[in-house]
Amino acid sequence: MLFFFSKLFWLLLRPLNAVFFLMLLGALLQFRARQRAWRKRLSTVLLATAAGTIFLLGFTNLPDYLLYRLEKGIERPILPANPAGIIVLGGGISIRASNIHGMTEMNQSAERIIAGLMLAKHFPQARLVYSGGSWAFFGTVPVSEARWGARLADQFLGKGHSMLLETHSRNTWENAIYTRKLVNPHSEETWILITSAWHARRARAVFEKVGFRVIVWPVDYWSEYDGWFFLDPRAAGQFLKAEVALKEYVGILAYWLMGRM
Repeated sequence: MLFFFSKLFWLLLRPLNAVFFLMLLGALLQFRARQRAWRKRLSTVLLATAAGTIFLLGFTNLPDYLLYRLEKGIERPILPANPAGIIVLGGGISIRASNIHGMTEMNQSAERIIAGLMLAKHFPQARLVYSGGSWAFFGTVPVSEARWGARLADQFLGKGHSMLLETHSRNTWENAIYTRKLVNPHSEETWILITSAWHARRARAVFEKVGFRVIVWPVDYWSEYDGWFFLDPRAAGQFLKAEVALKEYVGILAYWLMGRM
């Protein structure tokens, strides 16, 4: 139930969706403004807010700065000589596209699984885990993300590989909980956790919360902020960055309030 409400909440808060609802409400109030003067004023405020949001998130590098604050200080560490395992967090494979086309289709965060496969070759003795289930509200999709990841591993590592699959998780907390049940980590073991740089702080805190000793191997840096603010005409890409950044900030706040990190 919590998962359902979190997805419903984000559906309303997602930047482009929020702008649409602001504009829709503003237009409805404007349509009935003749009956109430305050409706016209509120309509003006809502439409101006929507326009300002489109400008700031779509035509400036503010989204890059928001991502920069998440990625700041997240650098690749010195890896242990003998890690117990490598955990790849899901998010780099498009489940819907993969299920439609019948092949593993990767997305903007594909570096997660690519890095996992590369480190698996470097540490052949380490257990390799792919943690990623389904984003579906109800039921499950035909094939989970982890299973698509395993098919990709077949091509890179050969079919004799021993990738462990965690196929039930739908968010970072479930990634940690279900992976712990799958591998039963010991306190003296060190695990390499692979995820996007903007997600690294929350992922590390959550896995440590459930009992893992992890070293985060960050990949998939999104920010292009270089210390200066400027206009950026790539509106679609900037809105995507804003969505990723705002979702992570909300996730950090929510997990902190729930005691998950």
